[in-house]
This record gives sequence, C-alpha cells and structure tokens, in this order.
Amino acid sequence: MLFFKLELLQLESIIVLLLLLLQKHAKFVESGLKAVKARNEYILCLEAANAAVQKYFSDDIHDLINVRLLHLLHYLFVVHF
Repeated sequence: MLFFKLELLQLESIIVLLLLLLQKHAKFVESGLKAVKARNEYILCLEAANAAVQKYFSDDIHDLINVRLLHLLHYLFVVHF
C-alpha cells in the first residue's frame, strides 16, 4: 500500500512538472512570436525611412537647388540691372 501511494505521489509530481514545462514552452513560443513581430515592424519602419531619404535626395534636393538658382538669377538680373 505504501508503494502504491509513493507511485501516485511520483505520478502527480511528474504531471505537475509536465504542466510547468508546457507553460514554459508556451511562454517561449509566445516570446518568439513577439520577437518576430517586432523585427518585422522594425524592417517596415526602416524601409519607410529609407524611402523618405531616397525621395529627399532624388526629388526634393533638386527642387530646392532649382528654387535657389531661380532666386539667384532673379537677384542678379532684376536687382542689379
């Protein structure tokens, strides 16, 4: 009878340990998914920032140079002549 009680206690302990292991595994998987989500958001933000910088250097800076050139030409030809 004592041996049977000891086996039941061991089985209960094993079950409790397995449940704890399942909980730990679930937290591990959840944290992995959160890490992948954060990485994907970071990559999207990086792509958006790169697109904004590329647009600035490909379009906006040329427009700014043209406007400054027009102001300079206006100043040279209208004010001085």
